[in-house]
Amino acid sequence: IARREERNKTLADADRAVFVERAVIDYVPEQWLVESKSLKLYLGAFRNHGAFHEDCTVGIGKRLVAFLAPRYFRIGGYWYPRGGIPIDVFWQTGAPPEGLWLPDQGVAPYRGRG
Repeated sequence: IARREERNKTLADADRAVFVERAVIDYVPEQWLVESKSLKLYLGAFRNHGAFHEDCTVGIGKRLVAFLAPRYFRIGGYWYPRGGIPIDVFWQTGAPPEGLWLPDQGVAPYRGRG
């Protein structure tokens, strides 16, 4: 399993307010691996992308799956709260392959994540 994690990516929602996200991506590659700097630059392209949290997280996952064609893929988008409401978004391609060990995504329940 390949794990990529990017922290504190600043993205804009549909109302143009700025939010901070922590994205954790786990996938089982087929032919392609993502180099971490390339992923960082790719995610940075969403800095001024106007979308809701759910759409942005799922959209990133679907775009990466379309390009990489992995055997299995999951993304967790942990959005830091504005107004006290954290939003955690999860998306995966289906059931993980049999026998695959998937670690916890390592993000503590909300207690002022910081």
